Amino acid sequence: IKEASTRESIKETLAFVSLIEDFVTPTLEELEDFKDETKELPKQVFHEEKAQSSINQIKNHLKKISMDPDGRSQLFDKLNSVSKEIVNASKVSKDETAELMNTLDMYRPLSTLGISTLAFDHEIGPKLTIVNTYLKNLTEEKKLSKDSLNDIFTAIEKMKEVQSWREFLDIFADALSNTAKARKAKDPINLRELLKELTESLKPVLVVRTKNSEKTPIHVDVSIIGNANNQFGNKASLLSVFTNLLLNSIKSLRFVERKKPVIKINIWTELRHLMIEFTDNGNGVPDENDKKIWKPFFTSYPKTGPKSELRGMGLGLTITREIISEQYFGDIILDKTQYDKEEPGKGFATFLISIPLNVLAKNNDS
Repeated sequence: IKEASTRESIKETLAFVSLIEDFVTPTLEELEDFKDETKELPKQVFHEEKAQSSINQIKNHLKKISMDPDGRSQLFDKLNSVSKEIVNASKVSKDETAELMNTLDMYRPLSTLGISTLAFDHEIGPKLTIVNTYLKNLTEEKKLSKDSLNDIFTAIEKMKEVQSWREFLDIFADALSNTAKARKAKDPINLRELLKELTESLKPVLVVRTKNSEKTPIHVDVSIIGNANNQFGNKASLLSVFTNLLLNSIKSLRFVERKKPVIKINIWTELRHLMIEFTDNGNGVPDENDKKIWKPFFTSYPKTGPKSELRGMGLGLTITREIISEQYFGDIILDKTQYDKEEPGKGFATFLISIPLNVLAKNNDS
């Protein structure tokens, strides 16, 4: 406005000074506030409406000021441009808010489910231990038939699987109980020990079942190079990342009934980043799904028929990416893959995680 007024030789009358002090300056301040608000969840303050109202008042005052028509037209064009920017910024803010609310709506029931699961385990756990003891005692009964004994031993094996899931839940419960501020808290983490504890708890489910009901153990190979092993981070969130990737691989290996199932986890540091490479020789990912796998509730497993038991909620990779990007300011990508259907027996998938080392430092509060 000052540039235009100078060019058009407008005198700084009382009306002009009033325009600057009473409307232009407050409007600019309101616009700055509006920009800040669009970066956060909006409060019940209608900055867009207030800014647009101020612009309309500026236009009304400009109409009353004696000035060259071309100059007035230029000022109106500028104000209209600002008005459009406000509308666009508001739309972006509303879209982001809607996306955040949808995500929040998704995680609320999931968190309730998690709490309910821990509560259920707390209540049912001791009872399962008693049942398991009774089953073992029954195996010593000499009057039982061979078929009955086989049924009991089968039940004991199933109980072992249940117990392993209980141990798995205990790991998470312990990690969460030691976290005062779940998102910010940092624990000293030995990655090798963390992975060992996790894979041990999942040992009964780290198997591939063939059509003949035979079980083939999945070999998990962990390689950690140099000083990459010891880091500081949120144990519960890292457990979630490794768990989701492990369960994802188990399903993929079971889907193709791999005879020599392998999961390889390589960890090293490179260019001030912690690198985690996670590979399995399972089904791989077809080209048409390489972006879909990150979307909430997407799953490629059938709803009914054979292999339908592998179908989950389709949230594992979504949650994993959110943890890596939002909590650790890192990145996770599907680095390379071969779809097994295109090259039978040669399927695989490699996910690559990159986390800045400064985020994993002891004194960094990110």
